[in-house]
Amino acid sequence: MSQLRILAQIRNLQPLIDEVMEHLLKHFKEENDILYIRGRRHEAEAQKRQVVTNLLTQTDLDVKTIARIAEVTQKFVRDVKSSLSN
Repeated sequence: MSQLRILAQIRNLQPLIDEVMEHLLKHFKEENDILYIRGRRHEAEAQKRQVVTNLLTQTDLDVKTIARIAEVTQKFVRDVKSSLSN
């Protein structure tokens, strides 16, 4: 599957791969696919980043409090804060 995905990207065969993947879904659970899992993680991190950004820009809360509310580490909050000031 990994080789197929790489070749598809190199050869611009994504529509064909999408069709093949639709047929394969009958035989395995999409939720167990590594790309699905990575996508979900990326989505969750983006949502947390947005929450932290909103708390940083719309409140006067400190890093520790924001981290507790957003259920992230203080380092994560500091990193988001740093990216906002750049």
